[in-house]
Amino acid sequence: MSKFLLAVVAMLLVMSDSRSQEFERGVVYSYSKDGQRHYSRTPPPEGAEDVRELSYSIPLSDALLGTWIEKHGDTSYTFSSGYSLEFRTGRFAKHGVWTYAPGNCAVGETQGNLYIQAGTDRCCHNASLLGNNLVLTAVVQPRFVGVCSDRVLVRAQTSSEG
Repeated sequence: MSKFLLAVVAMLLVMSDSRSQEFERGVVYSYSKDGQRHYSRTPPPEGAEDVRELSYSIPLSDALLGTWIEKHGDTSYTFSSGYSLEFRTGRFAKHGVWTYAPGNCAVGETQGNLYIQAGTDRCCHNASLLGNNLVLTAVVQPRFVGVCSDRVLVRAQTSSEG
């Protein structure tokens, strides 16, 4: 069974690398105020000096890396490098794989960009970053609540973020 799973993941990785990447784009502002250098996603306040706009563009698959927690609930998704996934709800955890690319998965005619397989659950989502939220919308509504459900997630804070 594990050889089959590895073959499926390898095939999906080859397919996803051949497709165009989606990117998270944005601007970060750098400025000085009261003798200190600040960085912000919002425009600088009045009185700021030495203002600079720093544009960034990173592949969305890289932006997904890390742990995301449900805004109102006890569910989390950890997207790790190497396409490994941990889905956790309460004390229950499932491990699996994930891939991200435009048109990465489909159910009938409807395409999604995030494919997740955890145990026997196979999910096709449309994933998008809206502000600080990761919105997962199932391509087909599942008959159960679990890894394939619609979710609104926020990045989990690490102890160094405060």
